Amino acid sequence: MNITPVVCEQLGRILDARVVAVSQPGPSFCIVRNLRPFSATILDKNSTEIRECLYSFQQTNISGQTLNLGWIAVLENEVTPLMNMLSAQNITVTQSRDFSLFTSPRVILVYYQVIENPFVTAVKLRRIMNTLGTVFPPRVPPTPAFERLCSTFAQIVRATDVINVTSGFCETIAVRRIPTTIDGQLATTSLVLPRRFLFESLGSDGRALCQGTVVLLRSEVLTFLNAIRRQGGLIDVSINGRYFTQPDLNYFTYIACENPIVFAQKTSRALRSIGL
Repeated sequence: MNITPVVCEQLGRILDARVVAVSQPGPSFCIVRNLRPFSATILDKNSTEIRECLYSFQQTNISGQTLNLGWIAVLENEVTPLMNMLSAQNITVTQSRDFSLFTSPRVILVYYQVIENPFVTAVKLRRIMNTLGTVFPPRVPPTPAFERLCSTFAQIVRATDVINVTSGFCETIAVRRIPTTIDGQLATTSLVLPRRFLFESLGSDGRALCQGTVVLLRSEVLTFLNAIRRQGGLIDVSINGRYFTQPDLNYFTYIACENPIVFAQKTSRALRSIGL
């Protein structure tokens, strides 16, 4: 089933979520996003990103069905109910993990995947999220200065496939070109193959909460981890799997509270260690 911009908008409306990305030609996919209705901090800075739920729908070679995957952010007491609800809807939970040790309150990300009609999955997820609750605040345009800062940040980390910028929030995404399958279907969405870098909560001192996530082959993990640690000031918070992929992919996430341009420069140097 082809995922057109119109289909993506329809899926977003079902989920009460905003479209983040639409990619065509195929395999076409789209990503939509909403937020959980709780407050959270990372390194004592307010974070929108830690509260987000992302839903991805990608074209497959199976008529009327798509590869549907994503993650849902939950508080500690919501993990078991969410897993039970996903299982009851025949949606596979592939991973659950703490975002990091530096969040308050404790926030856990639950990852899922399923191949079926995207509208069926969206309706199932909407029922679940009606129980848990989601919000999406109005999109507030950034100031020109913040928009320029976000653009410079994206250029330095060379992640300009998608740039999402709102007031106080800058996210840049590129897709790694690693041939990958999930349940026999080619996976090309940025949720599976991300180079994702963002910053938010920019203070008057020029420091922001910065985050990077890079998908790695197993052979690249140690090289990239050492390169990140050589930069200084970056905190590696997790190396984990997310989905049942072939080959086995690892997702490395790191954070810092510092000037976003400095963070981007450090990231750029580390990326060179794995040829990016």
